[in-house]
Amino acid sequence: MSNHTLSCQIITPVGIIYENEKVDSATLNTESGEVTILAGHIPYFASLNEGILVIRFGKDEEAFAIGSGYVQTDGKSLKILASSGYGQKEIDENNIKEAIKSAEETIKSAPSEKERSEALAVLRRSTLGLKLIKRKKIH
Repeated sequence: MSNHTLSCQIITPVGIIYENEKVDSATLNTESGEVTILAGHIPYFASLNEGILVIRFGKDEEAFAIGSGYVQTDGKSLKILASSGYGQKEIDENNIKEAIKSAEETIKSAPSEKERSEALAVLRRSTLGLKLIKRKKIH
């Protein structure tokens, strides 16, 4: 591995969803704000917010929608532990739009606070999916 790259893993409850030994940078949303991690970064550990994670390697990049979790690096390796995660290739725009519509209807008519909260969580995750789709269309 070159001194200018990181090994990177994204780990969710279903297992390792991404692994790359030659990552140039990763940009993600922490509780303190957006951070970009490069090779040689000082040791770092932070809580992640739900958001879009962008991993760059060479002239390419991959983006993921990830749930809350943690990020850890020692400057040589990067581990992202997230409650959920999926890449751009795994998204179906029609399913996302349908989930948003259903969640919005449930929020309006939810008989309990629990159902309303669950619908809000679906809406939040689906909105991240739409951001990921829009990012795919731009790049």
